[in-house]
Amino acid sequence: MAATPPAVMIAGSVQLVLAAVTLVLVFTRNRWAPYAAIAIGFASALGFTAAHLLPHWGFFSDSFINAPPAARVTAFSWVTAVLEIVADVVFGIAGIAVLRAGKTKSHKENRSSTWPRAA
Repeated sequence: MAATPPAVMIAGSVQLVLAAVTLVLVFTRNRWAPYAAIAIGFASALGFTAAHLLPHWGFFSDSFINAPPAARVTAFSWVTAVLEIVADVVFGIAGIAVLRAGKTKSHKENRSSTWPRAA
């Protein structure tokens, strides 16, 4: 963590809190959950990619490319980074899918929320 720039640590912490709030919205089936999943999913994927997978470009950069030895970037770092980005994109796509599914239902079925009703 000592090698991680403060701006990246703060941005990562904010992203973690927003992702947790989004998960609460999802599990409580809040009507804003799909929108939050889209926003947080794609923004997180973009931010994580920019911060870690691009060459150093500024104070929001903690590049794994040519990282200093103090950063201790390993193959595990790369695998977890790619998995997090994929998970973020899938989260955003799931939000889009929920919104699209809600638009194909009749107004009567979709009256209270965009989530499918339990059987």
